[in-house]
Amino acid sequence: MQTLITDSIFAAYFQCKTKAYLIAIQTAEPQHDISEWRKRLTADHKAQCLERLSAFHEVDVRYDGTPPLSTLKSQRYHFITNCTIGNDAIESHVDALQRMTLSDKPAPAFYVPIRVLPHDTITPNDKLLLAFDALALDTMFDGRPARGRIVHGSPQRTLTVDLSTLTETARRHVGEISTQLTQAPTHHLNRNCAECAFQKSCHDIAISKDDLSLLANMHEREREKQNRKGIFTVTQLSYTFRPRRRPSKQKSTSPLYNHSLKALAIRDKKIYMTACPSVSPGQAPIVYLDVEGDPGRKFYYLVGLRVCIGTSTTQHSFWADSPSDERGMWTACIRALAAVDGARVVCYGNFDRTFLLRMKTRYSDVAGSSALIDELLETLTNVVSLIYANIYFPTYSNTLKDIANFLGFTWTHEGASGLHALMWRSQWEISREPALKDRLIAYNIDDCRALELVLGAIARLGAEKAGEALNTRRTADVVQVDSLKRKHPYHFQRTSYANADLDFVNRCGYWDYQRNKVYVRTSTAVKKAIRQKAIRRHRSILPPNTTVIADQPGPGACPKCGATSKLYKHARLARIVYDLRFTRTGVKRWVVRYRYSRYSCMACKFAFQIHRANERYGLTLRALVLYYMVELRVPQNSIGPCVTQLFGLPLGAGAVTQMKKSGARHYEDLYTELFKRVTNGRMLHVDETKVSIKGKEAFVWVFANLEEVVYVYRASRDATFVREALSEFHGVLISDFYAGYEGITCPQQKCLIHLIRDLNDSLLQEPFNDELRTMTSDFSRLLKEVIGSVDKFGLKACHLRKHKDSVTEFYQTLASADWKTEAVNTWRKRFEKNRNTLFTFLDYDGIPWNNNNAEHAVKKFVFLRHVMGGSSSEAGIREYLILLSVYESCEVKGIPFLEFLRSGERTFERFLATPR
Repeated sequence: MQTLITDSIFAAYFQCKTKAYLIAIQTAEPQHDISEWRKRLTADHKAQCLERLSAFHEVDVRYDGTPPLSTLKSQRYHFITNCTIGNDAIESHVDALQRMTLSDKPAPAFYVPIRVLPHDTITPNDKLLLAFDALALDTMFDGRPARGRIVHGSPQRTLTVDLSTLTETARRHVGEISTQLTQAPTHHLNRNCAECAFQKSCHDIAISKDDLSLLANMHEREREKQNRKGIFTVTQLSYTFRPRRRPSKQKSTSPLYNHSLKALAIRDKKIYMTACPSVSPGQAPIVYLDVEGDPGRKFYYLVGLRVCIGTSTTQHSFWADSPSDERGMWTACIRALAAVDGARVVCYGNFDRTFLLRMKTRYSDVAGSSALIDELLETLTNVVSLIYANIYFPTYSNTLKDIANFLGFTWTHEGASGLHALMWRSQWEISREPALKDRLIAYNIDDCRALELVLGAIARLGAEKAGEALNTRRTADVVQVDSLKRKHPYHFQRTSYANADLDFVNRCGYWDYQRNKVYVRTSTAVKKAIRQKAIRRHRSILPPNTTVIADQPGPGACPKCGATSKLYKHARLARIVYDLRFTRTGVKRWVVRYRYSRYSCMACKFAFQIHRANERYGLTLRALVLYYMVELRVPQNSIGPCVTQLFGLPLGAGAVTQMKKSGARHYEDLYTELFKRVTNGRMLHVDETKVSIKGKEAFVWVFANLEEVVYVYRASRDATFVREALSEFHGVLISDFYAGYEGITCPQQKCLIHLIRDLNDSLLQEPFNDELRTMTSDFSRLLKEVIGSVDKFGLKACHLRKHKDSVTEFYQTLASADWKTEAVNTWRKRFEKNRNTLFTFLDYDGIPWNNNNAEHAVKKFVFLRHVMGGSSSEAGIREYLILLSVYESCEVKGIPFLEFLRSGERTFERFLATPR
């Protein structure tokens, strides 16, 4: 059976397919305040307009209702109101039909459909509805009108619409509606639900289904994309969230909104933060602004200001009875804003910001308003921008109502919204009831208070005081997204199964399980291999190579009471220490058993032992492990199996980590001494490089001279600590062109290698720039002469000072020439800026013209960084840097690193003074 398509179904289809279906099956509309108000507003406006239009026609040629078809075709009536037209397929209740005149060509024998609408702005759907009226006329007159009219807005303006192409579009939509209304559509919420009579029932269905349309910020296209992936609920979407590290190039831009993270916040009932802007509500006067207006008429009738200065709060409400009173309302508002010195305006959304801009333009003649508004707009805080993509509250939308309700705020009138405010204002304009005005003002004040609550919550989140439950009646855990463990889908890891049987089958498919439980029953070779592996694993304790009696002679006195007599041996204990012994032809395992006695004091009954070996692994083994780790750059996890395979010693990953820690502690004093030496010498090379610490970017700084190298870990590239460390440095600082070194008060030499690389890049980018080529040739010729003297005489000032005249001549040429190209002028400014730091080495003995010492040390760390792979912690990277500083200092001093580790010495001087 074909469904009759009416104009109400046609209009509802573009708002919501579910609503169109419910109207089609004649579902009774529930009571709904907004929907009833819209209908009354439309009916009153329509009656007023039709009464005015009917007055232009004589009584005998106008008709109210639906005349017989024959009367319609005879065109007896010139103006017909509230007429129902159509056939069994489509039917429309048009507001009015007006007979065409000779000017309405090409078909003067038809009626023109007229639609009456209360709003000022005409949408494409309004024009399509008029085209639907034309289709209904076509079914009755075998021809459709070429145009129609829309009477809209309070001034009752008339718009003539060309229907020549719109009717075909309307016909296509009618076919779609007829096809889709044969079965009930899927319930989805949209932005039109707020004023729909079926809102509550659809919302209840969406909640029961946990439908994705509950997420107000999710567009229909995104929802359909998720549906194609098999994701239909908010809970399903929440499981798709994966914490990812933002690329460094995107860190300066605003993050993208993440629907799956919003779903996760709703599922877990937690607040998730990707970032939280720093907000300090108590530092300056804050004005919370909330404006009520009619967007259709661009008329503002209520402004609320909540002024907070310290602990003092003042509320202002400014009202306009009509558009003519808007100027007075604005003037009073300006006075209140001007009275707050240094105020910062806080609003929620762009509606209030648009209000300030429009009022500034509309009433620019109000004294002092333009300058004041410009100042307020510069410091205006839009709370939505603070929340959006930064803070994910467990609410379906980011509206002020949802977030403030979550934080525990309640409005005076439950369920009040912006649409309710429009309804109350419309009712007040008709009845002028004081209760309606009081309700609007109370609603506006509640919005200001809610805005204050939300900003305060954001401030506390930014100050990391989320543990205070946001000082509201609602409690919620706050989770930093950066703290979530990132899942790497392409790494080996154990999969979590929702089905226990699948988990069991998966565990039975592992390689170890198959080999130890299945293949061992069918393969003799596998069974033998497993048996041999078990024998090696359960090998008896390694026999000691030597035994050391560690407690000879015995104790002289009790360590507790000091008694010198009555000390007796209480027990005999032993400890095994695993070590290595270097011989002329190789390295062999060396196991030492330390024997020591436990003593008992008969005077105080205290039991104790002396000369106990605290380390399980000997000095030589620990030295070899650190040698593997630092100089050979073997990964930590590989060192244990390597030592076990070569020497048969039990050495796990935890033992290797402990060796690194103890080694760093052993050389910590040497590391401190090296840093003092390099920062108090006559020459210092400095450079820095990036390092990743658990996904976060940090930096390693290198300080080097000809005899020592020190690596320092810092969380950022801020050079403040360098300036503090070199506050008493009087030597020559050699560095690249990083601006952080400019504040250091000492002679500086910039690395000319960096300079010529940049110069070469510019020349490659502009190969036909003759001026740049000439300048480059002059500079390279100068450097070539200087380098020739360096190669012949070394870095001696007495031989290098002769080139200072050439340097002066180069700069004079650079300054006097009339350079035309932008690239050369840029380079001229750079040369002038660094004039005092490019040729400092000409005045000092032993000062190089490049930063190769630091760059060479940086490369050594980069090689080690590849081995670490960003998995090290801050403590771990500091331990690496202490050991790497010792290794690199050994290298530049010509000391074998392994020999220095084996010696156990803590200073280079003592190592060199001891014969080997």
